Amino acid sequence: MKKMMTIAMTALLMGSVALVGCGGNAAKSDSPSAVVQKALSCAVQKDYKGMVKYFESSAAATEAELDEAAAVLELLYSLSGGISEFEILGEEIEENGMEAEVKVKLTDLKGESRTDEADVVKTDQGWRLRMD
Repeated sequence: MKKMMTIAMTALLMGSVALVGCGGNAAKSDSPSAVVQKALSCAVQKDYKGMVKYFESSAAATEAELDEAAAVLELLYSLSGGISEFEILGEEIEENGMEAEVKVKLTDLKGESRTDEADVVKTDQGWRLRMD
């Protein structure tokens, strides 16, 4: 649960300069970077329920659970103060082809930058953000 909140907080702190449409359904994502980009696009658009759909456990979640997770993400985002932009720096797919790490450069509202990583896992629904 702690890792899930860390990932959610990291994801919510990111903003996008070049946005990719959030969309109503979380279609299969063909790359780890694509799913991170799409999830962050949802966060920037304040579509928290859309963002939740890019997490690995979302396929088995009930509508009520998705709503609850979206409410938590919204709260975390409002408390975080935000990030003004991000840039996908690269991705590294593990040899097993089922796990990956996407490196992201984050710039906060004060103009200070840092790098962070998002863990991504391949599921039947495509690549999804890991929630360990």
